[in-house]
Amino acid sequence: MDFSPEQQALVFAGNEGADALRAGTHAGGDQMSVAARVISMDEHRKPGPQLEDGYIRIANELFDAVLRFRFTLRQQKVLLGILRKTYGYGKKEDDLSASQIGAIVCMPRPHVAATLVELERLRVITRTRGRYGMLTAINKRHQEWIDPDDTLKKPTTKGK
Repeated sequence: MDFSPEQQALVFAGNEGADALRAGTHAGGDQMSVAARVISMDEHRKPGPQLEDGYIRIANELFDAVLRFRFTLRQQKVLLGILRKTYGYGKKEDDLSASQIGAIVCMPRPHVAATLVELERLRVITRTRGRYGMLTAINKRHQEWIDPDDTLKKPTTKGK
């Protein structure tokens, strides 16, 4: 139910405050010099983000693995976007396009597409052909993730 600003002021001010507002005086009889800021009931009830509006449920072990792994900033943003679109909606995987992820993480589609390939190569995510894009999921078996430093090292040959 919507309340008019006057009704909202009465709710917050109580009976004495309501009388004072009508008369333009404080409870002690002094003239009011500054007008009160009237806020909506929704603004009063919701001081910040609320769990009722949605949340990402993730196992501590997996979240700790994400924190410990040495992702680039792009990789981290894309991974968090995937977490939002999957775990944020209670799904293990979702049919995602690079454009969708780019819109959430404010990154151009070509950068997202390249980063998805990197994350798949590092075995952090899995991707298979979906109906609209690619069915993308987080690889929960974080022990299988490939350390980025290992991919940079060239194999050494013994001998000579």
